[in-house]
Amino acid sequence: MSVRSIIAVLGGIVIISFLAQLLEVPLVNAFAAGPITDFNGYLTARNQPPIHMAMLAIAAITGVLAGYMVAKIAGQYEIQHAAFAALLQTLLLVRGFATEDAAAALPAWVRVALVLVTVPAMLLGAAVRARAARLTPSKEVGS
Repeated sequence: MSVRSIIAVLGGIVIISFLAQLLEVPLVNAFAAGPITDFNGYLTARNQPPIHMAMLAIAAITGVLAGYMVAKIAGQYEIQHAAFAALLQTLLLVRGFATEDAAAALPAWVRVALVLVTVPAMLLGAAVRARAARLTPSKEVGS
């Protein structure tokens, strides 16, 4: 595995994790009945079906973006790189569901759905990038 491959995979994990967290907080605040003052209040405000559905939409969108970026950075074997990043993301999600209070507070169906949405979304993003790379002539000059 090359340095570029490692950067691609880790970059995809950072993108999906950062964006999902960045988008979740304002979403929960927007749906909250009042100001959120503590962690338990945050968890209570987040435990609503509309927020759960929005979290799945966020996972799908950020998954596609992360998969695309993994493939773009990797430059070759796009699907394989995205599949490895998706595997790592799945492991991180499962570990988080088992150890973090905020993740464990989600209903079981949301936790399963997050994994089932994220993996195909990342592979879709990589497939889009791989197709674009095949259809676009390379701008690199051979020496």
